[in-house]
Amino acid sequence: MVELDSGTTTKLSEAIFEAHEAVFMREATALGLSPRTTLRRTTYASLGACLRERPETPVLSLVAHGGTGGGTVVLHAADDSDEGVGIEARTFAKVCRDGGVQVALLWICHGARRHAAFSSLADALLAPDQGNAAAVVASSAALVADRTAAFLGPLLRSLRDVAGGDLERAVTEGRYALAEDDLQWAAPVYYARPYQGASVSFEVRVDQVLAAAETAATNREVDGMPAARPWFRGRQDEIARVIALLAAHRLVTLIGLPGTGKTALAAAVAGQAFRERLAGIEHAVWLDVAARSSVPALREALAALFGLEATRWKDDLTLAKALGARRALVVLDNVEDLLHADGEGLRLLIDALQRYARDLRILATSRRALGSLDGAEEQPFTVLRLPPGVDREVFLAVAGARLADERGDAAAVDELVNALAGHPQSIVLVAGQVGRGRSLGELLARVKAEDAEVVHDAELLDEDVAQTPDARLRTRRLVSSLNLSFQPLVEHVPRAAEMFVWLAGFPAGLPRVLMEEVFGPGAERYAGRLLAVSLVERSGPDDRLVLPGPVRWYARARLDATVNGKPVMTAARKDELVERSVAALSGWLGALKMKLGQRGAAAACERAAAEGTNLASLCAWPERLPPRLHKRAAAGFAAYSAMALHGGFHRTAVVVGEQVHATLHGEGGAAAVIGGALGICTCGRIG
Repeated sequence: MVELDSGTTTKLSEAIFEAHEAVFMREATALGLSPRTTLRRTTYASLGACLRERPETPVLSLVAHGGTGGGTVVLHAADDSDEGVGIEARTFAKVCRDGGVQVALLWICHGARRHAAFSSLADALLAPDQGNAAAVVASSAALVADRTAAFLGPLLRSLRDVAGGDLERAVTEGRYALAEDDLQWAAPVYYARPYQGASVSFEVRVDQVLAAAETAATNREVDGMPAARPWFRGRQDEIARVIALLAAHRLVTLIGLPGTGKTALAAAVAGQAFRERLAGIEHAVWLDVAARSSVPALREALAALFGLEATRWKDDLTLAKALGARRALVVLDNVEDLLHADGEGLRLLIDALQRYARDLRILATSRRALGSLDGAEEQPFTVLRLPPGVDREVFLAVAGARLADERGDAAAVDELVNALAGHPQSIVLVAGQVGRGRSLGELLARVKAEDAEVVHDAELLDEDVAQTPDARLRTRRLVSSLNLSFQPLVEHVPRAAEMFVWLAGFPAGLPRVLMEEVFGPGAERYAGRLLAVSLVERSGPDDRLVLPGPVRWYARARLDATVNGKPVMTAARKDELVERSVAALSGWLGALKMKLGQRGAAAACERAAAEGTNLASLCAWPERLPPRLHKRAAAGFAAYSAMALHGGFHRTAVVVGEQVHATLHGEGGAAAVIGGALGICTCGRIG
């Protein structure tokens, strides 16, 4: 027991407890949970007895006072008085652990605030040797008690619809129940076991990322494939047709407009083909080509996924022969950028694979067909709009419970869905705005608005696609939908808007472990806001924040934009983010390099391999890197090149080194002199 600060035991209204009870019982039941009878006037003894009686209580929602200095929860005294007794964090965590609590929703003032002696309730609950919980929702600040039930309802409802069981995203959804100018909007925060939280050192977080990567590698079906989209609907006929093409041909390319769902369809096809062992497939791998800056980088990544050593191959031919008679499926996602940059090199690689790896099947996604292949017969498959009815299902799946206030106007929903022309990405983006300050009618009007900016951006996004009237209409809808999601961020959550445009500088995605290093405190909250409106995705075992192809192109164009006269990002903020980004990426690569020769070295090399594209991009993003950061960028490249030598992607490192050198010094450079120019001894030996 601890001594309480004055004022911490003010009696709460019974109406607050009744509201929480009603909301929790209703929404928990809808989630498929079995809520227990509410424990009123909780004492430490009664809470312990209740949890011991049923030791598997995975979710605990607690409404109580907290000590103003943090580290304590105030429960009732053992007698019948209204006096409060402070229970310190470690003691509280132990009783929760005894009850098997895995998720704790703490509607407690200062529940995440660290006390000098007692730590915090959130930290104690998450600590493996104390509470060992998986996740906690808590606040570092004071909470306004009568508003917490209004937060709890949307949080639990979103778990079964738009958040898809993701508690972090559900917390973001709960925030939308409160007004933007209400400071309580930001009070409840999602905390998880370390590496996802910020309560441990950077080095420890790196260790956790690598451990998670090793575990994920043993459980994955299609190596490297992104998570399934929760809104994916109605493509069964197309899945069957593409699988039939793959059964009969060894190269199939899904083509179509930006945002038509090529990646989602490819994921569904690859997963089913692998599970059903189509044509005897024994291995399936997924490569995001947009994250590879060159054909050598793609070749090395492909070899690594098949477990080949660098010495086993020197070019396309030796790689193809090394793969030999392996029965495998390779998915090459987002081919268009590399096709534009080095189409001949990409086609030569695919030709070699088709000629000499006779049991290898390739499924590619691109805005246009690969074309001009000598040794392979390409089977293009055009991904079209969603059919009527399915487009409505997708819209409802994303909008979820937030449509509750507008269900009486089904005609407005149909008109809005029809205006989106069956374009999946547009539907997801617009549905994400439902119930967030705009009526269905307002959303419809904004989608239909085709101003000069929308037309210009549509032409930019659609550069490789035939300009048919239908194509132009759907691409304009995509840009209009992106505007609907992005513009409110600039006005209401500018830091989230800044994060969105800055992520365009990380073509391979930003590892979650680096979010706070780059964007500072609150990064998790801003990322949650972007996830909530489907502007970013999480991908891979290191939980990277990735902008989907068409969204990334849009974000790049917004770096110097203004919205309603307000700049998206100031020059000072750009300078700050450049410095933080280079420091974070160099630190990350340096920490990974320290794993060479130790357990986890293979996972570290796999993580580092993706960062070459990011490093080259940052040296030119948003403009040429200032001289004061050259040394730090060179240090990052030194660590990257060391990982390349160890991990077998040294040819990629040469290409990245040439790009970095050209960017920093304004000229190209032979591979042999790149190391000297950057002060890196290892590069001179790469060849």
